[in-house]
Amino acid sequence: YYEALSCFRTVATYKPEHADTHNNLGLTSKELGEFETAIPHFHRAILLEPSHLIAINNIGVTLNRLGTHNTAIKHFKRALFYQPDDFNIYGNLADTLSKVSNNSDAIQQSKKMVLLTPHLSTGYAKLGASLKSANEFKMSNRYLRQAVLLAPEDAVLHNNLGISLYDLDRFDEAIEWFSSALKIGYAKSGTPDLLLSLSSAYRKVFAFDKATAALSKAVEIDPTFLPGLKGVGLLFALQKRFGSANMACRRAVLLDPTIEAEYYVCAEVGLKIPAGTGRLSTYRNLFSETSFDRGGILLNGLSLCEMGMHNQGLKSLYRVQPCIRFSPAKSISITPGDYDG
Repeated sequence: YYEALSCFRTVATYKPEHADTHNNLGLTSKELGEFETAIPHFHRAILLEPSHLIAINNIGVTLNRLGTHNTAIKHFKRALFYQPDDFNIYGNLADTLSKVSNNSDAIQQSKKMVLLTPHLSTGYAKLGASLKSANEFKMSNRYLRQAVLLAPEDAVLHNNLGISLYDLDRFDEAIEWFSSALKIGYAKSGTPDLLLSLSSAYRKVFAFDKATAALSKAVEIDPTFLPGLKGVGLLFALQKRFGSANMACRRAVLLDPTIEAEYYVCAEVGLKIPAGTGRLSTYRNLFSETSFDRGGILLNGLSLCEMGMHNQGLKSLYRVQPCIRFSPAKSISITPGDYDG
């Protein structure tokens, strides 16, 4: 892209009145993520050629990336004035209208896409997305199914249909479509999110082992995938696999120290700590650089106690006693049952 940008700049030097060159400069800048730099190039192209459809559409897309949605809508409508049968522009307009919560207009623009290209999946997919934004889940599902029928090998459509079924609480069907999206071959960058959706569906049908496996795979693909680390930590704790929960949640907190006691919350679920007692969450400040390991020792001790290994558990608890400052008036009670520790 940088080489292309240099070439277009050279052409613009010799042909400053050439609208296509300024559009290409803007488009290349946009692809490089330089959105604010791209805008003046598109404006220049439109100034030289007011009906330059591609530049008008491109400036709308770029303004969307900058979050200036209302101005983007004006440009898309202007583009449709010059080219009223361009279904891609209808799609861009529908997406932007959804972003400003104008769902009724977004649905209307999506319907126009379907009328223009009833043989393509794009319009049905866009209409399904617009209806989902309007919380019309049943109608959304209907059009997403039509999109999949027209493009059965599109993994993204399989995933979107799975999300639609999840919204309808049809979790077993959602699992089928998430799984088929993975089988077809989902883009690697989006696979962790897809696995997160699959895991959520498995959790809804109490298939915790499969839910854990899906999230573990997501974290394997992207070790910095924070939602995956948080989710798999919770799942490990629910299955009383405290060592694995400890590691996953510790990694999550290292990635984002602002997480609200996520590490401790996972341990609390597994340990079944009664309401009204001192919550592990109160010790989240132990994640300071010097005290971080003490938090792990604390949870390890409580976990060992919960599993009946009381002597080993107490040794860990005594190690962190100076940090926690137990009240001399209270004692740790070790008794059999769900509330050990």
